[in-house]
Amino acid sequence: MKKILFIYFFSFIFSQTDLHQKLFKYLDYFNNNGLEIEFDYMMDYEHFSKKEKCNIKINNMSKFIFQMGPKTLFFNGNDFRTYDNRTNQLFIQDIDSTILKSINTFIDIEYIASLNIEKKSFDSYQLNYRQYKITVNIDSVFYNVFFINNEITNRFNNILITELKDEIDINSIQNDDMFIMDMRRN
Repeated sequence: MKKILFIYFFSFIFSQTDLHQKLFKYLDYFNNNGLEIEFDYMMDYEHFSKKEKCNIKINNMSKFIFQMGPKTLFFNGNDFRTYDNRTNQLFIQDIDSTILKSINTFIDIEYIASLNIEKKSFDSYQLNYRQYKITVNIDSVFYNVFFINNEITNRFNNILITELKDEIDINSIQNDDMFIMDMRRN
């Protein structure tokens, strides 16, 4: 515990950019109650493009809901549930440890402190993450993120990050005529 407090204090005081400090603030939100992140996702690749409204709610007990267009992914601590409102289908699956590990990495104070962020201008930053050069632009309270992955252009626009205000309701979409497919192994 002392190590975490020391790293947090050291990282907060000596962080390289304002963006680091904002990320630490969002980590505080997560630790207090959780985060809600809203954004528009756009992907472009040759003759294909996609645009979806997205919303992520994650509480400090690592339960989350991720809505992307017509699909919603729920994690209740026991299993993953994916609901598609176009077909009124719910798929229940075993826990995917890869997804959980990725989420836990991004909400780790040591990870945030280690990010290689370069300030490009007053409201523009570049993150050098693995083979990616990720551009982050800040417009008031909104963030815009841009990167290219294997010739696929990815944009996350109008990102708004706030402290989670309500409880995560995993059962909010359950209805009587829903087709449920339980794909768990047990």
